[in-house]
Amino acid sequence: MSLHSIEALQADAQGALTSAHEALADAAKAEGSRAEELRARGLAKLRAAREALLNARDSAVEQGRQTARAADDLVHAHPWQVVGGALVAGVVAGVVAGVLLQRRR
Repeated sequence: MSLHSIEALQADAQGALTSAHEALADAAKAEGSRAEELRARGLAKLRAAREALLNARDSAVEQGRQTARAADDLVHAHPWQVVGGALVAGVVAGVVAGVLLQRRR
């Protein structure tokens, strides 16, 4: 899921929740059949927002699984390169931490 689609989903969900909140607030002020209509519209918008968020969650979970599978495949295909890369990253992190700790003294 790209950053653009996440932002679009967030905007859509926020819009749906805002309009649902407005419809339910109007329903609280209204009376009779108008109140029922507004309440039903607000609940429908809440259901739509919930459905969109559940779909986004499912999409994010699936993308996470695909990324984990790709990482697993990479590690199995090139184990020593991954170990070497992790070793280099650890050494660099240790050196940076050492430099930062020396500066504090």
